[in-house]
Amino acid sequence: MISNQKIFEKEHHIMAKLRNHENIVHLIGSVASEKHATPYLIMHLFTKGDLSRFLSAAGQEYSEIFKIDAINDILKGMKFVHENNIWHLDLAARNCLVTDEGRIKIGDFGNASFAKRGKKDLPSKVNYRWMPPEVLRKQTITWKTDVWSFGIVIHEICHAGKLPWQDLPILEDLPKAAEIMENEPLPGSNLNSDVDQMMKSCLAKLKKRPSFQKLSLLPLPK
Repeated sequence: MISNQKIFEKEHHIMAKLRNHENIVHLIGSVASEKHATPYLIMHLFTKGDLSRFLSAAGQEYSEIFKIDAINDILKGMKFVHENNIWHLDLAARNCLVTDEGRIKIGDFGNASFAKRGKKDLPSKVNYRWMPPEVLRKQTITWKTDVWSFGIVIHEICHAGKLPWQDLPILEDLPKAAEIMENEPLPGSNLNSDVDQMMKSCLAKLKKRPSFQKLSLLPLPK
């Protein structure tokens, strides 16, 4: 069992390594001492909140430009994360924050891990709703886990924060949920064919799922 202190130290280390990218939440510092029973990471305040709530706010309509920019921001951030040999393992709209200028920064690296060859076990806390079919079946992850999660985030951005496959039996039957994810086609992005292709590539079967480096080469309005 990993202690909370060890988890804190790992997240601090990872965020410190990633602190200089414009699409990653900037770590200002931390508070950890005998006087503080719970250690804290210090980051900027994002008054617009997380991307999931921002997208699903009642009565809000967001432009195609905002959605394309959000997808590009997260893609650039995740490309940088993987270039630093780190897997996020909890990528979701709820873990991305919206700046006052309407740009997106990736946060919450509590589940993140330095990359290892091949596969590794799941973190102790994981939200299966953003996990790919092979994780639901075998409980192991690879670098392609983050790519699938990015595909789910694209769907969230394009459909007002809604998740695909609304009735997945995540809590009751993981193998059945995996089967649905693999076989039931998703609606398009409602943006353009380039976004449709990117989302489809992210949600492809394991062997066909591209890296963030390759995704960054796909045509997408800048």
